[in-house]
Amino acid sequence: MTQAELTTPLPTAQKKTHIDWVLSALFKPKATFERILQDHQSNWSTPIILLMLVTMLQVVLVGMISEDASLSGQVNLPPSFQYYTPEQQAQLEKALAVSNGPVFTYVFPTILSMGKILLGWLLVGAGLHLLLTLMGGRSSSRVIMNVAAWAGLPFAVREVVQACYLLLSQDLIRFPGLSGFAPVEVGTLNLFVAELLKQMDLYWIWHIALLMLGVRLLKDLSAVKAILSVVVIQLLAMGLQTLPGLLAGQLGNLTIIRPFF
Repeated sequence: MTQAELTTPLPTAQKKTHIDWVLSALFKPKATFERILQDHQSNWSTPIILLMLVTMLQVVLVGMISEDASLSGQVNLPPSFQYYTPEQQAQLEKALAVSNGPVFTYVFPTILSMGKILLGWLLVGAGLHLLLTLMGGRSSSRVIMNVAAWAGLPFAVREVVQACYLLLSQDLIRFPGLSGFAPVEVGTLNLFVAELLKQMDLYWIWHIALLMLGVRLLKDLSAVKAILSVVVIQLLAMGLQTLPGLLAGQLGNLTIIRPFF
């Protein structure tokens, strides 16, 4: 081996951000998802980081609006607040003061939002890979995780649209998705329906369409099996995402300290 060969540095693989794929994945999905599938490296970080950033922006806007409402005296008290004992009223007012602090306004919502994004991506990607493998697919888990991440870009668009609404209206979004059609009666079933409807909107349909396209482009399963896998994993993901809302609703009915939920 010559001295030149010894001193020549070895080539290193350069990670690409693939930021140029973002708009094309949304509006020219077929060609872009073919490039995503042909890439032999993990390229999921770009859509996941982008979704996290715009989600953090919305958390900050919601926190600012909530703080302004609290300073102006717009506090949502329980309908039967006047019937509480003085000790219960003091406890509730203390809980309101704590829940309006920066920890509950910014820190906890940010942590929960980031966790929801990561867990949702892992659930959809890993679950879809498992279903596709059971049905005879031969694609690697890395490829499916890439597809699941890029198919989540419509949720980033939703966060941007909602952030624009918050900036322009200076008011919170009361009924996300189709939750405005949820039954108003109290009950576990009605709460479950409301949590499901919160997740249903045009961006969710857009996400499913991109996911189906990416799975179909794998070309190792029939169209029926590919679509069935996506539908099953979406139903499972929606069911699991209702659990936090159901738990919060049940706990909210058990205690007067409702601001935490």
